[in-house]
Amino acid sequence: MNEPYIEKPDTRQVQEGDMFCYRDANRVCDSTCVAFLVVIPDGDDYTEQPWARCHVLVNEHRQGKHLTVLASIGAEMKKQFHINQADMKRLRGSGF
Repeated sequence: MNEPYIEKPDTRQVQEGDMFCYRDANRVCDSTCVAFLVVIPDGDDYTEQPWARCHVLVNEHRQGKHLTVLASIGAEMKKQFHINQADMKRLRGSGF
């Protein structure tokens, strides 16, 4: 039997523009969450970003930025290593 919509006072009413948790789609992202940030972090990356209020997502963003820096350093080191190996190979072949 299909009953018409019955209002449940213990259930939060979803409003237009509400953002939901990326881990639990049934949970609205608001100040009731332990990871909710009252103050958005400083920086251009966070202005007008809906995820900037989530402590978990802000930290994942920061970790991603750090990993990008480490990966670029690693790529540069690998490039230099191959250049040095080629130089050593040429020096051995020339008789020095």
